[in-house]
Amino acid sequence: AIEAGGVVYPPVYFGSGGGHGDWPHSYMVSNAAMTTIVSELLAGFEQDGYEAAILISGHYPNRGEYLDAGVERFRKKGGTMRTLVLVENQLDGIDGDHAAKYETSSLMYLDPVTQDLSTLADETDLGGPDEKHNWMEAGMEGHPCYGLVGIDPRRHASAEVGQASTERLIESLTAWLDGESAESIARARWERV
Repeated sequence: AIEAGGVVYPPVYFGSGGGHGDWPHSYMVSNAAMTTIVSELLAGFEQDGYEAAILISGHYPNRGEYLDAGVERFRKKGGTMRTLVLVENQLDGIDGDHAAKYETSSLMYLDPVTQDLSTLADETDLGGPDEKHNWMEAGMEGHPCYGLVGIDPRRHASAEVGQASTERLIESLTAWLDGESAESIARARWERV
């Protein structure tokens, strides 16, 4: 936002879908409620004079559950503001996961005091630098990486990886704000997310 001359709206800390409702401390909201929130926020932003809005989901299923539907409802009600909806790993040069190497690296760069990988001390099964694991499966309870999906962050996450992802994200979003099409900055990977 600083580089592009915009503002960051406070995050909306709700998700919908993705099978997380059974996990402790995970409170999911219906996609209908979230679609309404998104469409009404966009209408409010446009009413206040904003020319563009970028919606980035931190929970991958949210895009398909309600972000795209919220933009569609906004359009059906006459909204004309440019909008970009994406998941960060749809951009070339940015990978994603579920609290593993890439998300951990981003947080290590953006908010390093929130990281303490020593709490994941068991290092008997680290895996290689490109080896992906699913620690959300049944039977993984008690593993230090329980709930993570992706490359093991214990050895492979770093602030440098997070910085590279962040810089690429800013570069891509700024290019879109400067007039590039969504297709030119995003790769067709949504099916994988």
